[in-house]
Amino acid sequence: VAIAGAGTVANSGKIIGTSGAGLSIGNGGTLTNAAGATITGTSFGAAITGARGTVTNSGSITATGTSGIGVELGAGGTVTNNADAVIQGKKDGIWAPGGSTKVSNAGSITGTAGHGILIGGPGQLTNSTGPTITGASGVVSSGAGTVANSGKIIGTSGSGLSIGNGGTLTNAARATITGTSFGAPITGARGTVTNFGSIR
Repeated sequence: VAIAGAGTVANSGKIIGTSGAGLSIGNGGTLTNAAGATITGTSFGAAITGARGTVTNSGSITATGTSGIGVELGAGGTVTNNADAVIQGKKDGIWAPGGSTKVSNAGSITGTAGHGILIGGPGQLTNSTGPTITGASGVVSSGAGTVANSGKIIGTSGSGLSIGNGGTLTNAARATITGTSFGAPITGARGTVTNFGSIR
């Protein structure tokens, strides 16, 4: 499905892009993917560019190509990944190169070769109890960031969590952030870390 302008999509079935995006909206908009519904592409699972986007996922959004990105928000916006929902890309799970971006996760977000979540501007992340965010680098916010983690954030060959322009991290009891190079660096400006769990 490709919408050149602003768009609103509610999917309760299957949307498949065999050699491109599963769904693309070119000037901002809203995607609601219901429980049991799937959106699959090779380059992108679902991409909303041109203006802010909102994605609410209760099903599965997947990009299967080598450089595939599960969800792209080109100008930032909001992603809500509900309980048992999946966002997965062979490269990045969620990529938001511009604008401010808020992610709330109660499911699974995976970027196999790149980042679980990669945010280019200011970012806000809430990871609930139980869910996992995994990538070569787990979560990277290049701008200022606020992170509240009650689940698991894993960087398999880089940082677990990285904030590039100062911010705040709260890691709850029994929550874990794990990386190979760093657990959770905050650089670029002052950072505050409150840890009741494990960061390593």
